[in-house]
Amino acid sequence: MLNVPAGRPRPTTSTIGFEGPIENITPARWLRAMAPDCEIACRSNSVLGLLFAIQSGFGLGLLPCQIGDAEEDIVRVIDPQPGLIGGFWILTHPDLHKRPKIRAFFDFMLEEIVKYRPLLLGQTQPSRGNQGRSETAAASSSTVEPELSSPSGGASRDSPA
Repeated sequence: MLNVPAGRPRPTTSTIGFEGPIENITPARWLRAMAPDCEIACRSNSVLGLLFAIQSGFGLGLLPCQIGDAEEDIVRVIDPQPGLIGGFWILTHPDLHKRPKIRAFFDFMLEEIVKYRPLLLGQTQPSRGNQGRSETAAASSSTVEPELSSPSGGASRDSPA
């Protein structure tokens, strides 16, 4: 999501860019594609640096919703975007995935992750475009499903979920 400091005028073209180890992550590529001619006020090589630059008023910046929404001194400018919504994987070696302790962990995660679904999908604030959930988040929520997998690429759905 794009964020600006709360209570300050929104900059029209200045953004906070990515550099170093994060300059080619998906959000950095998305920002370059969406605003190729924007003025880069500063660059950061960490998400924490992006947060501090936004809080200092350098310009618009892209942060994970889980970080930006937790900060009272910045505001969300756009809702989560389809190209920026991703998933995560919990992996184990194929020889281990049926062991009781590993199965217990996976089963626990499948049960517990449901509680955090709104946070993980960026649904911690009302949509800027409408009163309910954002269309982007609503469309994405139906496609985000925990999946157990091994490094060999074979998915395992043999747990009671």
